[in-house]
Amino acid sequence: MKEQPRVLLLGDDEARMTSLRETLGRAAQVAQAEDIPQALSLLAQRPFEAVFCDWRFHCGTWREALKRLGELYPDLPIVVVSQTNGIEEGIDEWAEVIEAGAFDLLLSVRSESATVSLLEHAVASGEARAMRATA
Repeated sequence: MKEQPRVLLLGDDEARMTSLRETLGRAAQVAQAEDIPQALSLLAQRPFEAVFCDWRFHCGTWREALKRLGELYPDLPIVVVSQTNGIEEGIDEWAEVIEAGAFDLLLSVRSESATVSLLEHAVASGEARAMRATA
């Protein structure tokens, strides 16, 4: 049996992080950081297959996290968690995060199937990159 992927949550909104922890915890091992230095410390301690980063958090934003984490871990898929729950606003946010280099945007933490599907896609993408790097 394959080991569950490791996912790092970056955010400090307790309600949103609790929802994500519960949903992702069904399919992955989940750790949480409340700020960028804490996330970098956890990433230095062990590998993660994906990061789910809230729009804003203690002392930072998704853009700052994407820049800092991306510099050190360029192949790590980073999923940004939308600040809105509306589809129309989400389209603009999605274009913004993809253009900035994020892996994808999670529109709603309430959609369990979309959250787990996005996790599976991020992990598969990371595995494909790793295979290409060793080929």
